[in-house]
Amino acid sequence: MSNTLKKNAYHVLGLEVTSSQREIIKRGKEINQLLKIEECPSYDSDINIYDRFRTQENVKEALENLQNPKTN
Repeated sequence: MSNTLKKNAYHVLGLEVTSSQREIIKRGKEINQLLKIEECPSYDSDINIYDRFRTQENVKEALENLQNPKTN
């Protein structure tokens, strides 16, 4: 189960499943900007069982998955 949350695109982006494409893209950009300055953002929906699970690779993969209608 722990890997399921770690790989869940909505969890990685800290978003609800009802989020729009605009919100998804905006959050992805926000997280990437913070990661570039080595800050790891946290959100209300986070479950604090992982240490720094948001990486640029995870965020990129989450954005790709949510922008693809087949994997969304």
